[in-house]
Amino acid sequence: FSPITSQNIYDDFYATELSDLTAQEVIDSVRYDGFRDTVILGAFNEIRTNEYFDHVVDVDLNTTIDAQSYGDMQSYLDGYIATITPATTEAQLIIDEGEPFVQAIRDSIQTTLDETVLVIVELDLTNSVNQSIVDDSTTHATTESGLIGFTIG
Repeated sequence: FSPITSQNIYDDFYATELSDLTAQEVIDSVRYDGFRDTVILGAFNEIRTNEYFDHVVDVDLNTTIDAQSYGDMQSYLDGYIATITPATTEAQLIIDEGEPFVQAIRDSIQTTLDETVLVIVELDLTNSVNQSIVDDSTTHATTESGLIGFTIG
C-alpha cells in the first residue's frame, strides 16, 4: 500500500506550477504589465469619453496616465479653451456663453479627474498577478492530476 494519495499528486502539480509561474513573473513581469496596461487603457477610455480632453494627444495622455501625473482642472480647461476657434479666453467665454456654461465645462473636467479608474493602485495590480498565478496553478493541477491513468487511494 502506497502512502501517496491523489491529493498529494494534486498538491505536487499545484506547488510546482505555482513556483514556476511565480519565478517566471519575477523574470518577465508579463502578468503585471498586462494588468497595468489594462488599467491604463481603462483610464484612457474614461478620459476620452470627455470632449474637453480632446486637445490632449494620445501619446501625452498615455504618458500622463502611466506616470499618474494628471494636471489640474484649470490646466485642462485652459487647454480646451485654446482649441476654440476663433481664439478666446476663459473670461471672454464667460461673457459670450455665460458663467453656467463655463462652470459646466469645469465640472465636467473635474468629474473626469475625480474618477477612481484614473488611479493605478499597485496593491490591486499585485493582487491580480498573485490571484492569476493561483488560478492558473489550480487549473494546471486539476488538469494534470486528472490525467493520471490509474487510481490512487
